[in-house]
Amino acid sequence: RKAPDLWRRWGVNLGTGVHRLQLNLLMRGLSLLKDGGRLVYSTCSMNPVEDEAVVAHAAMRVAATHRIVSTAEMIPQLQRRPGLQSWRVRHGGNWYEKFEDLPAEVRAQGKMLPTMFSPTAEEIAPLGLEHAMRVLPHMQDTGGFFICVFERLRGAEAEEAKEAERAKAVEPKEPAAAEPAEESAAKKPVGE
Repeated sequence: RKAPDLWRRWGVNLGTGVHRLQLNLLMRGLSLLKDGGRLVYSTCSMNPVEDEAVVAHAAMRVAATHRIVSTAEMIPQLQRRPGLQSWRVRHGGNWYEKFEDLPAEVRAQGKMLPTMFSPTAEEIAPLGLEHAMRVLPHMQDTGGFFICVFERLRGAEAEEAKEAERAKAVEPKEPAAAEPAEESAAKKPVGE
C-alpha cells in the first residue's frame, strides 16, 4: 500500500531468499545482549518465513537464556494480532507443511531450509510466540509489520559460564604423547 513499486518486484522467493540472513542477524543480536537486555526483531513483511519462522527457531536455540516478552501493556492502543503458531511454506506453486515433504532434489539444493517450516505444536507451545505482534495494514491504515521482543534472562551469563565449564569437564583429555621406543626400553628393568 505504501510502496506500490514493491508489487512489481515481489515474489514468493523474496521471503525464502532472506530467511537465512535474518536468522543469522537475530542470533548475533541475541548473543550481544547483556542480562536483562532487550532486542526488538521487526520486519515490514507478513510472510511467516521472514517472521515467525525466524523468531521460533531462534527462540528454540536460546530458550535457556532468553524469552519472548509481551508488549501488550506497553502499547495497549496498538491494534494487532498474535504471532502465528503454525504456517506452511510455498515452493514451486505448492504448499508444504514440513521440510521433509519437499521433493528430495529441492531439499538437496540447500535454498529451502528446515528452519523455514513451523516447528511442531509441542516445540512452539513454550516459546511464547503468541506475544509476537502482527500489525495488519487495514487495522490502522499502515503498512504491515511483524514485531517480537526478546529479553535476555537475568543470570543467563552466569548460567552460560557454568555450562561451558561443565562441557570442558566432560571433554576427553588428549592422550599423552607416546614415549619414544628407545627411552621406554631404557627405562625397563633388566631381565624383563
